[in-house]
Parts: sequence; structure tokens; C-alpha cells
Amino acid sequence: MDQVHIKVLKDLTLRYGEYEVVKAISRITTGECKENYAGNPGAIIHTDAHILSSAVNQMHQARTLRMMS
Repeated sequence: MDQVHIKVLKDLTLRYGEYEVVKAISRITTGECKENYAGNPGAIIHTDAHILSSAVNQMHQARTLRMMS
């Protein structure tokens, strides 16, 4: 990834927060799995999608805990 794309991601996280950016990437990855990799269950993107989904769930739970304190 080049510096221009890293800057875009940094700007997005500053604007929306890491949670929203990771959630969006997770949605994109899940969509790619369904649309372009459905016939290839061994593709690493399926593992990545699962890990990202877990990360989003953990971030959501931490976010809820932060709101409660």
C-alpha cells in the first residue's frame, strides 16, 4: 500500500473512527466473498472475512462498554 492510500485511511479514521472504517472493510470483504469468491471456499479472503467480523463484534462490545462508563 502506498502513502497516498495510507493517508486516505488515516483521514477516514480521523473522520469516522476506527470502528466505522473496520466495519466498512468487513462489509466489503464479506461482499467479495459472496460475489467473487463463493466458488473458492479455500481462498484466504474467507478467513480474513471471519477475522474482520470478529474484530467488528469485539470493537462494538468495547464501544458499548465505553458508552456505559
